[in-house]
Amino acid sequence: MQITRQQRSYLIFIMFSAAIVLVYVLFSPASQETAADQHYALGVVYDDNHKEEEAIAQYTKAIRLSPGFTEAYAARCSAQATLERYAEALEDCNRAIELDPDMAWGYGKRCIVLAETGHIEQAIADCNRAIQLAPNDGYVYGSLGRLHNE
Repeated sequence: MQITRQQRSYLIFIMFSAAIVLVYVLFSPASQETAADQHYALGVVYDDNHKEEEAIAQYTKAIRLSPGFTEAYAARCSAQATLERYAEALEDCNRAIELDPDMAWGYGKRCIVLAETGHIEQAIADCNRAIQLAPNDGYVYGSLGRLHNE
């Protein structure tokens, strides 16, 4: 079957248009947010199954795709703390709080990291801030109680 010059030009135009649409879909902010959410969700699954290294890798991918993803920073903080990488954990908690100063989860996680590194007074202040922001979070009350017993 012979393709005419006009048909060839039309096919090239269609393929070029499809490529432009594909690039737009793959690299548009909306699709990056969706991909970031998927990496975050996968990180949570790994975290729930005590696979912190894999969780950290997924949270990192989510953060690369969406640098303002506060939950990914807080979740990565928690996974880093579980592996006793407190400097990295503190950095992630600080970033989460910097991005969202009203994020109780960030303060709650940082409270634990600070306590583990011997900064009890700062840890208590963070637990108190987390309680102000989320007064029904029993986890933070438990952390605060343990701090007062130390």
